[in-house]
Amino acid sequence: MTSRRLFVNAMGEDLRHKIWMAALFVLGNFLALPVAWLMMRNNLESSESLILEKLYHVFDFFTVYVIVFGGMTALPGALITGLAGFRFVFHKRMVDLYHSLPVKRSTLYGVCYVDGILLWFVPFVVCMLSACAMGGSFVYSLGGIQALGHMLQKALLSFLVLTLAYLLVYHMVLVAVMLSGNALNALVSLSLLGFGAVSVYGMALLFFSVYMETFLQNSHMELVGTASPLFSVFYLLYSWGTADIGEGFWKLVLLNGGVTVLLGLWAWLLYRRRASDLAEQGLGSRWMSALLRGGAGILAGMCGWQLMIMTTVDATALGWGIFGAVLAAVVVFGVLDVVFCMEFRAFFAHKFQMGIAVAVTLLCCLAFYGDWLGYDSYLPSRDQVAELALYDVELSNRSQQWAEAAMENMSIRDREKIHAYLEAAVARTGMYPKEYEEEYVQTKVTLENGRSYYRSYPVTREEKEVLWELFTSREYLEQAYCISEEMLKFCIEFSLGRMGRHTSTDVKWEDLLRIVRAYNEDVLGDPQMVLEGRGRLLTQVRLSFWQKGKGYTAYLDVYEGMSRTAEALRQAGFRDWVDVEEEAQVQAVLLPLGYSVGVSATPEEMIELARRRYGVPDSASNLSASGQDAVGSWEQAEGNSNQEEKLPVMYVTDRGEVEELLKVISYMSPYGSSIFQGGCEGIEILGTDGESHTCYILEGMLPEKFVVRFGDL
Repeated sequence: MTSRRLFVNAMGEDLRHKIWMAALFVLGNFLALPVAWLMMRNNLESSESLILEKLYHVFDFFTVYVIVFGGMTALPGALITGLAGFRFVFHKRMVDLYHSLPVKRSTLYGVCYVDGILLWFVPFVVCMLSACAMGGSFVYSLGGIQALGHMLQKALLSFLVLTLAYLLVYHMVLVAVMLSGNALNALVSLSLLGFGAVSVYGMALLFFSVYMETFLQNSHMELVGTASPLFSVFYLLYSWGTADIGEGFWKLVLLNGGVTVLLGLWAWLLYRRRASDLAEQGLGSRWMSALLRGGAGILAGMCGWQLMIMTTVDATALGWGIFGAVLAAVVVFGVLDVVFCMEFRAFFAHKFQMGIAVAVTLLCCLAFYGDWLGYDSYLPSRDQVAELALYDVELSNRSQQWAEAAMENMSIRDREKIHAYLEAAVARTGMYPKEYEEEYVQTKVTLENGRSYYRSYPVTREEKEVLWELFTSREYLEQAYCISEEMLKFCIEFSLGRMGRHTSTDVKWEDLLRIVRAYNEDVLGDPQMVLEGRGRLLTQVRLSFWQKGKGYTAYLDVYEGMSRTAEALRQAGFRDWVDVEEEAQVQAVLLPLGYSVGVSATPEEMIELARRRYGVPDSASNLSASGQDAVGSWEQAEGNSNQEEKLPVMYVTDRGEVEELLKVISYMSPYGSSIFQGGCEGIEILGTDGESHTCYILEGMLPEKFVVRFGDL
């Protein structure tokens, strides 16, 4: 009981000297929480928003606003309390005085440690409860007990996240303080320890992305971030402020909680072993000093290498890179030695360690520069390969956000096909890319020993047969094109696109399910149709999804040959979006040249430009460059006859030729453009009602006689 009373009395005495800190925290939390809420409440009452919109803004306040404004008080507060709370360890007279007090060192540490938490925590709790009370009464009047419970849940989670963030930074500051003899060293070591691991990770990513052609980033930032506490705390706050509660969020909370506990124990152990004569000195731990100097020197050297390589492009780039690496590594290593030793003559105090840092820097840079480890050329044997997963965003109906999930769920096990693909892909690495004929395929290879590696392999049309076997496999189609019923549960929007028109509309669940099932059957039944874009594209179905705080989109191209999907859309009431345009409904087809040309352009030049735009090769035919239905002039094109350059447009009005063109016209632009299919060019259809609609002609589909006719314009 006596010891407890002494501890409480010591806390009171310590708090009396830190009353200025308490005043700052009271003011900061008061402005960040109750005042901010009253301002939002005033805005909501003066607005004419619907009840659901007001509830959304309130919920948003107790996540985003609380995290942002509360974090602006909590994070600087943790830095201030950590440094000011143990300021006595930086001064010889103060440390002698404090250690001569009739209390144990452990008690002294506990008093300062607990006070450093209470100074921020008590004002934060009071202000948070005040904001919750005011917000709760407002939410209850809008949405009742259910809405109130939802608001309190978000407020509680924001409270826990901010508390964890404060403790994480607070413990990190204490570790830096216990390692150092003065505030300068504490701040330097805090920066290096707080951002060191993520800096190494970022530098590795930079070098891999610059020098490794097949590098594919595939990592979990939360695992890397927790090794750098000062980075991790911002990532934690961002994750809660922008995402829904999910498995990834709780994993991040647990990881940061574990790091917080470890840092707290480390700070306590360092304090117990801290020598009193360390005050007003540099960094106390020799091995920590060497680690920080060496790591920072190597990172700086790699930065210097890359800077010199990027600014010199001739044959001397390698020499300048070596010079930049050595210079940056030596300067940063030496400066940190001066800071840690608190002596200007200590720049070269550790020449051997400096030499090791320079050598490691050059070794890393040259290894990346020359790919000494064979990263790009790595090819496992056929017997080593267990399975393959690959993804090409151009050969899919969805955006890049789906790639990681698709690769994790895909499993192709045909070793012959896998190894044939890997051999072709590795052989292409390092070769000069062919324009419009090369793209990169994200690849995950799993070996028999369970290890997986990721690559982004360059492929061309030359490997079409090898790739075709993989991209037309059921495993790939299901992950890159098919829409599962589980995915549909997260669908929030259904829209259609055709001839320049887009509309979002409500659709019954059974109709949506029928459309998706029909689409899946058409894709699996004839993969060539979607992979090569074969046939006319009638419409494009867009499905928007929202899952785990992120938005995703899938684009379902519906071609003329996809009879099941077209019929399902008709049954759902979307007949006008899939039926073909009749010739009687079209007044004219407008074929733009697509290039701005001078008035003196020759017919041969015009024809060559048209071939280039529409992808029509020269068949060496002797078609006439005349025709009464080819109406085109400078005045009808964009611009007027007084300009030096024009954009010619061909008007096709002959009924037979209009019908001929309608058979090759697509009503939407396909999603993506891969090595298996060409591009498309936009044209215009002028309806009998006078309306103009945007359509497309796939590369090579325009009959040659129309190309030749451009010579008459």
